[in-house]
This record gives sequence, C-alpha cells and structure tokens, in this order.
Amino acid sequence: MPVNSLATQTSLKVAPVLLETLIKHYLDRHKKTVDGKSVTPLRQDELMYDEVFNVVKTFLRTASFHTVEDVQGFANTRTPSPPSVHVVRLLIPMASCDEAAKILVTALGGVESAKRVVGGVKWWQVRGISGVDAQWITAKKDWENAKRRMKMQEKAKGLEIPPTGSDEKAGDSDIYEKHMDAMRCILYSHGGGYYFGSVDQERYSIQRHARKINGRVFGA
Repeated sequence: MPVNSLATQTSLKVAPVLLETLIKHYLDRHKKTVDGKSVTPLRQDELMYDEVFNVVKTFLRTASFHTVEDVQGFANTRTPSPPSVHVVRLLIPMASCDEAAKILVTALGGVESAKRVVGGVKWWQVRGISGVDAQWITAKKDWENAKRRMKMQEKAKGLEIPPTGSDEKAGDSDIYEKHMDAMRCILYSHGGGYYFGSVDQERYSIQRHARKINGRVFGA
C-alpha cells in the first residue's frame, strides 16, 4: 500500500508542535498577556485545547500544499476501533447507491427540479469505486447485552442455540450478527459525500450516539 505523503509529514510535525505548545503553555500560564495581546482564558487554562488547536492549525497549513487526493487519502486512513466499541465493516454495493439515487431524484421533485436545485442528476452519481464504505457501530457492553438477551429468549423458547465460540470478542468484524437487529438504530449520513473525512474519522462522535441510545448506529 503506497505511503500517503500528507500522513508522513503530519506525523513528523505533530510531536514538535505538542512539545512547543507545552513549553509555551508552561511559560505563559502566569501571564495575562502574550506579546502585548490578551490571552484567551480557555487557551491559558486548558493545555489540551491549546494543543489540539495548534495541531489542527498545523495540519491545515500542511494540507494546503498537497493535492485533494492526498487529503482524501489521509482522511480515509483505516483506524482500529477502541476496545469499548464493536464495529462491523461492510461495503454498500453501487447497485444500492443507484437505487437510492432514483429515490433522491424523486424526492427533489423530478429531473427538472433536481437540475435547478443541485445542478443535475448525473454529476453526483459518478463514482470510480466498487461501493461505499459503511460501518455498524455499537458500544461493546450494549452488543454483549443484546447477545445475552437473544440467548435467553431462545433458551426460553426451547430453541437450540448454535455455538458462537467462547473466544468471540468485540472489536472490528466483517460479520453482522442477528442479535443486533433487536437494538435501537440510528442512520448516520456524513454530509459532503466524504470529500474529506470517513466513517473511521467520524467514529468517535458516532459511537457516542450509539452509547446514548444503548443501541447501534449505521454510519455511511
């Protein structure tokens, strides 16, 4: 897999930025002004805020010297899910996207109306990919509770429970399990058609939604 040049440059710059911010924060925390300018209280009091702000600023400055493809490649970097989250990865086939496009055109009022509203019905359907990446995301404890409830229900009905393996753990998976059907569900659609960003990048906020409803989120 080719190395993304933006990811390489960003990784080399993050540590120096964090160290520089830490030193500046330590030296400036007792000052009311820095270089004759008043210091924002949040910046002065919250080291994490200051560091994140500077990291984002450095990334945006670095990204401005790279191509759109580099930025998109960086945003689409696959990242593992945390231990507290269960993720099922899948690919939405283009056939489903084509069917959804027909429904969307109808919702916009037809072809002529879609041309006036979004400038056409073809340009936003052109994709050089085999499908759209998507993920089922749920908290590990809710995933385990749903599995436990399903086993209890099957046992109460006298049904034979197929073995699932004692070493089965939460985490990244490619298999959607039946007991997840009983969980509450949110459909999360990322705005902007992933011009920048991905489900992996947005997972932190998505998993919080799943945890709030003790259910699952389908992010696409």
